[in-house]
Amino acid sequence: MTRTGNVWTGYYRNGTSWVSLGSGPGPTTPIRFNLAVFNLSGVLPFGGSPTIISVDRFRVTADQIAC
Repeated sequence: MTRTGNVWTGYYRNGTSWVSLGSGPGPTTPIRFNLAVFNLSGVLPFGGSPTIISVDRFRVTADQIAC
């Protein structure tokens, strides 16, 4: 996930490239961030097909942490 102003964009890694899942408006105030994966029938990129998801690295970069 990246945020520029109020636009959030989600990505996944395919080989050596990052592929955008989509963008949309979102909050600019401090938020709680949860990592989750959903596979909904008829929705790209997985389209309801059996899929293996691996999260082997996850990094958060922020100006400050709100607890």
